[in-house]
Amino acid sequence: MQQFYQEDEARKILELAVREGSGGLSHRQLEEAAAELGIPPEAVQRAAEKLREEQADQQLRKEFKAFRRSKVGSEIGSWFSTGLVCVLIWWFTTGGKGYFWPGWVIGPWGVFMLLEVIPPILGLNKEHDYQDWKQKKIAKEQRKEKRKKTPSYDPDEVAAYLEQASGTNKIEAIKGLRERYKMTLKDAKDTVDAYEVEHPGSFY
Repeated sequence: MQQFYQEDEARKILELAVREGSGGLSHRQLEEAAAELGIPPEAVQRAAEKLREEQADQQLRKEFKAFRRSKVGSEIGSWFSTGLVCVLIWWFTTGGKGYFWPGWVIGPWGVFMLLEVIPPILGLNKEHDYQDWKQKKIAKEQRKEKRKKTPSYDPDEVAAYLEQASGTNKIEAIKGLRERYKMTLKDAKDTVDAYEVEHPGSFY
């Protein structure tokens, strides 16, 4: 009698197969192996997607853990170094006998620092802080990707340059765009081709 597996069971089987497989398995091999176990291809696809999402989340959590640890170290380091400088200034200016004003820097700052570093050390608000960090990281990456897609040159300026380059070799025009506006080869070629469509015979 053929045995069928639930989606969660399929995911666990796939995860175990990936972990124990010496050379890894292709998606086709996974589907073939799953078919022998009575797992439909749709369940394989969903399980594979869940596994990828979990692996990506685990990697992000490792990055967040390192970020949190680094932030705690930075907070303590800043407090200690600033406090030490203040104490040294006080010592050399008063001979260690005057009013200990560095306490007004070390004390209040130390209290606020403890409020910042104790929750991470004790693991408090970990999930909330992780989700907040994750959202900021995703937003930052999206902004970075958007900047990559946004041309860093003025289209009118490019058109003016191509007008000046009219009558020259097409390859030289493409090369000029790459050097002047830091375009990729594809973008420079597409720009010259588009200009040539509007202005036939501009280049040879």
